[in-house]
Amino acid sequence: MSRRRFIMITMCIFTFLCMFAVLSYAAEETEYSKGSLNYIILDDNTLKITKYHGEEKNYTIPSKIGGKSVSVIEFRAFMYADNLKKLVIPGSVKEIERGAIYGCYNLSSIVIEKGKLKTIYGTSIENCPSLKTVSLPKNVKTIGAFTECSGLEEINVDVSNPYICSVDGVVFSKDKTSLLKFPQGKEVKKYVIPSTVKVVAGWAFYDASLPAVFVPKTVDELEEHAFGFCMSEIYTDASKTPSKWKDALVGRIVHYNQSAKAEITVGTIKKLSATQTTTTITLKWNKVADAEGYRVYKYNSKTKKYEKLKDVTKTSLKISKLKAGTAYKFKVRAFKKDGKKTIWGKYSSVLETATKTKAPILSKFSAGKKQLTATWKIVSGATGYEVAYSTSKKFTKKTTKKVTVKKAKTKKTTIKKLKKGKKYYVKVRAYKTVSSKKIYGAYSSVKSVKVK
Repeated sequence: MSRRRFIMITMCIFTFLCMFAVLSYAAEETEYSKGSLNYIILDDNTLKITKYHGEEKNYTIPSKIGGKSVSVIEFRAFMYADNLKKLVIPGSVKEIERGAIYGCYNLSSIVIEKGKLKTIYGTSIENCPSLKTVSLPKNVKTIGAFTECSGLEEINVDVSNPYICSVDGVVFSKDKTSLLKFPQGKEVKKYVIPSTVKVVAGWAFYDASLPAVFVPKTVDELEEHAFGFCMSEIYTDASKTPSKWKDALVGRIVHYNQSAKAEITVGTIKKLSATQTTTTITLKWNKVADAEGYRVYKYNSKTKKYEKLKDVTKTSLKISKLKAGTAYKFKVRAFKKDGKKTIWGKYSSVLETATKTKAPILSKFSAGKKQLTATWKIVSGATGYEVAYSTSKKFTKKTTKKVTVKKAKTKKTTIKKLKKGKKYYVKVRAYKTVSSKKIYGAYSSVKSVKVK
């Protein structure tokens, strides 16, 4: 082979390889559009969101597009989405690149669903000043600073998360030995770091607006920039700055030999309610932001005291194996832990409620001249009864009337002034009055009769 021929063949091969590389790269980076999103297909056949161009106020990123999973949100994919107020990120997403959610000035809530995401970088969510709440699933291990999110009030973590937890919106390691993130928009006059904390992570109090922080001497280390851009005065019961605190406190006002200026408190439950069946009562109450759990108390009529029923972390409790048509009294209070000490909130107002009565049995049913008489068996625990009668088998609103029988021992009523020759349908239910509120049981079976 001649030298010239060899060079030409080599150049052809080189040109072909270059063209193949360019075409392959171009194919990989081809941008597609679907709905409010632009995206590209990655090497692993998953999708990277490159741009959101929608106008929605509440938007949920789809977990799949065209059968392919959405796995990555690219740098500034959600940039200046001013209409967006709530964003839901699906569990298929395993990476939110730095600066992916940027400048969304009206965005107030972000919910990250359970799935593959393990790390939220320091600037993954940036410059969203209206952001108030972020909800993290059980798979997230580490979080960043939420740069320039000055309105952030709380970060909620799924209670089943084995790596991190949230107490009053503040994020800690699961064992609460490390304070990882204090939301910079949380409005308190002073924050007292729990005595369980040994390490305050870097940028934990980034740009926080609170006036003062109490750092107990039990804290072993303040990592670099733990109080970055945070102008809080520091109070501590230490007599001097520990060696592993110095870099974090350079240029700051530190008050030594100080006890905590603010007492650690827990909020009060203000909305306690109940739903009932004949054998169960389900209590529900409002969430107390700084609570780790709730203790439910049930009144014991024999001891005349409220006794502990159960400690729960959720804001509801179903109480089973109760007696039908029976009154009960409950109250609840929130609590949280400070080291080995339990901090209790105030008791809620007492809720007096009752299980539903059983359905009555219509034992006799007869018709007279423009009237009918219904007789039923007395229901245990009932305060009174409600008799419904109608010319419609479906008991439509326009055709149905009701009669209230206020005495528990009354088991018979006669309804007069009915239409001659008309067929009437009747059913009856018992009720129990507790704290001036009627709790109705189920209706009896329906019976019908033609009035004479």
